Amino acid sequence: MSFSDFKVSSVKNFVVSLFVVGYKTQGESIVILFRDDEKQKILFSMVVDCFVHEKVNVTRKILDKYGIKTLDAVCWTHPHWDHSYGIDELVHDYLSPSTTIFSPKFYYGNLKKDLLRSECKKTPGIFKSLREEVANNPNINDVWRTISASGDLSLNFTMQLSADDDVSVKKDIKFYFLTPIGNRTDEFALEGTEFDAPNELSISFIISLDGYNLFFGGDTEYGHAEDIQTSIVKSLRWIKVPHHCSLGGKSIAERIGPKLDFSTSTIYSKANLPVEDVQKMYASPEHPLYMTQLPNRKACVYGVVQYDYRFNSDNIDVDITTYGNAGAYTPK
Repeated sequence: MSFSDFKVSSVKNFVVSLFVVGYKTQGESIVILFRDDEKQKILFSMVVDCFVHEKVNVTRKILDKYGIKTLDAVCWTHPHWDHSYGIDELVHDYLSPSTTIFSPKFYYGNLKKDLLRSECKKTPGIFKSLREEVANNPNINDVWRTISASGDLSLNFTMQLSADDDVSVKKDIKFYFLTPIGNRTDEFALEGTEFDAPNELSISFIISLDGYNLFFGGDTEYGHAEDIQTSIVKSLRWIKVPHHCSLGGKSIAERIGPKLDFSTSTIYSKANLPVEDVQKMYASPEHPLYMTQLPNRKACVYGVVQYDYRFNSDNIDVDITTYGNAGAYTPK
């Protein structure tokens, strides 16, 4: 399985930009852009989750800043409100016939009655709206992908990058989907058991560029996080921390390898997240933890951490910029 391949003017002009967006008390979204710096061109665009706070949608602002009219991919990690608000409208406004939408595979009948509605009364409507957007697409099986994974590298999508200035350059960019662990969610369906935690559905995945592994953790926690192969966790270089630095995602922090460069987390203050002990596990001088919200910053309703990666030499260069209430976490 693959996305569309793409060309860059030169590998030295290839930039991967990651924007981790969070808001004052809750809300998470990520924008992923592959860019050609010389041509000021977007080669690939993807959004992971969405949120709107006080009518502010920073995800849209980022897409508009880079002149993006359609998205190549959207990932709705799970149906919790703080990851869902506005994602249906975003898909409606940025959809193209080839946009790929990823959502977790699950069975509504095996969720606790009215669970999604109690978490977010609009969540069933969001799901319905997303399906309706692609229902008439003749390639619906390609554009609507429901994820049921195994915690390993077996479920993957490939894109190939080539360079105009050097026809010998061929780089595979892999997307590995790790969770939700299918044999866990399938048990509920087979046994007719109800479960009451949408985080059980949460998608997590890796983007691997020349073996540099970027981990997008969603709200993956507990058994699903524990079932991700340890060798994969030890290989991670960049992490969007799962579930706002909660104890449920602690198993990822416990297995981090020496290669980690950076981690980033959003917050969910209603559940007293982040947990400081987990933050400390991610934060060190060797691999700093960036938060979209720092307690001593009240500049605005949002915070954004932007990473610009350049994979153009033996040394991988990265520039980090923070906006709003975001910044590097300093352990007490």
